[in-house]
Amino acid sequence: MNAVHCPRDGSALQQGAFYKVPLLLCGDCHGVLVQQQSLHPLLTAMAREMYKDISFEEELEPVPDRGAGIACPSCQRKMENYGYMGGNKVMIDCCTQCMKLWIDTNELAAMCFMNERANKRMDQYREAWREQIRRLDMYNVQDIMKGAFQRGFVLGGLLF
Repeated sequence: MNAVHCPRDGSALQQGAFYKVPLLLCGDCHGVLVQQQSLHPLLTAMAREMYKDISFEEELEPVPDRGAGIACPSCQRKMENYGYMGGNKVMIDCCTQCMKLWIDTNELAAMCFMNERANKRMDQYREAWREQIRRLDMYNVQDIMKGAFQRGFVLGGLLF
C-alpha cells in the first residue's frame, strides 16, 4: 500500500485505531482521516473519554477553519468543505469519492462536544416525552376520546 500523506503538512499518516475505530493520524498536526461511516462511533468513543461531568449548555465558539480545497489523502481529489451538523461552528473536509473525512485536531474535539451535547439534549427530550406519556396513562385515554366525540369535536374534518 502506498503511503498516505497529511493534506496539511505532507507528513506520512500512521494507521491507528481509537476504541476499535480505524483511522489514519498525522503525528505532526494531529489531524485524522476517517471513513465517513466511522465518524459517529469515533465521536461516541471520544465523548466517553472526554466528557464525564461537563456542562453542555455553554456556547461553543467557531473553530477556525484551516482552509478548504485540500486534496484527499487517499485519492487526491479535491475535498468538499462543509459545516458539521449543518452549522458553521466546525467546517470539515469530505471526499465524496472515497467517503473519507479529514478532520483537524481542534475540529475533532469540537465535533465531539457538539455530538455529545446533541445526544444529551435528545435524552432530555425523550425523558420529557416519556413523562408526558406517563401522565396520559394516568387518565383513561379512551374515555377522554369518547367524551370528545360525544361533544361533537371535529376530527379530520368530520363531525362526530
